[in-house]
Amino acid sequence: MTNYLERKISEIDDDDFQILVAELCECADWFEDEFENKTLANLFTTLVTEDKKLNLNKVLFSRILAMKVKDLAFDSVVEGVCCELASRKGKAMDDLAGKLVFTLIKQCYKAVCPQKLRPKRPTQLQKKHQLKTALILRRRSNGAYF
Repeated sequence: MTNYLERKISEIDDDDFQILVAELCECADWFEDEFENKTLANLFTTLVTEDKKLNLNKVLFSRILAMKVKDLAFDSVVEGVCCELASRKGKAMDDLAGKLVFTLIKQCYKAVCPQKLRPKRPTQLQKKHQLKTALILRRRSNGAYF
């Protein structure tokens, strides 16, 4: 199975895949040129980090995103991308066969992206140390060294 999510978008010569990328960029209000030398995983990661919401209504002529997964040609690149997304999410392709490609991408694209890490809260000891350090620096800036 070819890993389409990790290959550069410009390396894949399938017309349907290029249309899929163009439609995804339209959904998020981006230009296609921004992701020409990046991977599809980079596109999905950018969606997550910028908190973009995919909206199919922004696409003028949705050709690929509006198709059902079961209607995709067997061994096509778009079908391969859908299989990769479903397998990374941990779902079977049979469960998602009756859904639109857009719905499958919307449900599964976050499985490709790394999770955002929450900042770790400082401990009481660290807070106390930061307070003392700030106090010392403030005293030094005022001219008192004791």
